[in-house]
Formats: sequence, structure tokens, C-alpha cells
Amino acid sequence: MPDQIKLEVSKIQIGAVNKLQNSDFSYTDNECAYSLVPWETENMNAVIEADEDYGHAIKLSRNADNNRLYQYTKWEMGERYAISFMAKADAPMEITATRSNADTANFSLTTEWKRYVGFIDSTATESDGEGFFSFKASSDTQFYLTQIMLERGTIASDWARADTDMANQLMSEIKLTSDAITSSVSKSFEAVDNSIGALNDAMDGKYDDLTQQISS
Repeated sequence: MPDQIKLEVSKIQIGAVNKLQNSDFSYTDNECAYSLVPWETENMNAVIEADEDYGHAIKLSRNADNNRLYQYTKWEMGERYAISFMAKADAPMEITATRSNADTANFSLTTEWKRYVGFIDSTATESDGEGFFSFKASSDTQFYLTQIMLERGTIASDWARADTDMANQLMSEIKLTSDAITSSVSKSFEAVDNSIGALNDAMDGKYDDLTQQISS
């Protein structure tokens, strides 16, 4: 293989795990309402809705030119990041995905759900630098996002939840299972207590009858 081809192949990076939490907006709070956490907004209206195709989606519209939907994450200087997401808009419009308003990828949305893929080359000033990932709207048109994935590398993988999301989901399922077992055991003990109580009452009744018979 020629050296130039080897060099280009060595630059290819396979997509990694999703760096964004709550990327399908399925989080719920203690009252079972959809939660935006850890996303935040600036000069942007945001409503999370159920969607028949993708489960959940966030509906967005800007209040000012300086607007964003964003989430803090870490970037490494000189690395390329793949960004992919499902989106549509009420009318054709432009949105921008950015790293800390410095490195960008632009997208033209249509009125139909579509998967969009782009790349952001990080120029973070320090390795593993803290920053944020954000979307910015170029007009007042309402648009929708879900299944957002940010991963280091040159290949956009199929959408997957962040490791922390999967861990939290597993812990929630474990807690639900634990609560169900605790409830079942508690009901079993209650049933045993009731049976013992009924048996004691029956024995007391038999004892009273026997005592009366002996007395008579």
C-alpha cells in the first residue's frame, strides 16, 4: 500500500460513544414530566413532546438572534467530531451546530423528518477542554430535534444513548425490580400474618367450645 494511502487510512477514526446526555429528550422528573436536563436554553422557547415516530422530540423557536440550545461537554483540541440528529421544521430554515460558538457545522432543515450528519473540527485551546455543544437557529421558524449524537471521529454512528444514560436507565430498572420484590415480599409476609391470625382465632374458638363442653 502506498505511503500516502497508509497516511490517509491512519487518519480515519471510528465513531465512539455519544457525548450528549438526554439526547432523545426522554428524561422525566420526579413528577413524571419530560425534563430538559442537562440541556439549557438561551433566548429560545423549548417544549418536549411525545412523537409517534421517535418517542420524544424537542420543539424549539428562538426569541432573539443570540439564541441556543446547549449542553456542556468536553472537547479535545485538533480532533474531529461527528454530529448527527433527526430534525424537521415548519418551513425550510438554517440551523448551526457549534463548539463554544467557535467551530461550526451548518444544516438546512426541511419540513420532513430527516437524519442530518456533519462534522466539527475542535480548535479548543487546551486538550480535553471544557466547553459546550449548541444548536442555534437563524430564523424564527419553529423546528424539532431528537436523537442527537456527538461523537469523536470521522464516522457518524447510528444513534445511541450516552453511557451515563444507559447506566441511569439500568439503575432505574434495578430500583423498579427491587421495589417490586420488596412489595411482593411485604405482601407475602402480610398474607402469612393474616393466615396465622385467622388460625389463632379459629383455635381460640375451638378452645372456647371445648371449655364450654367440659364445663357442661
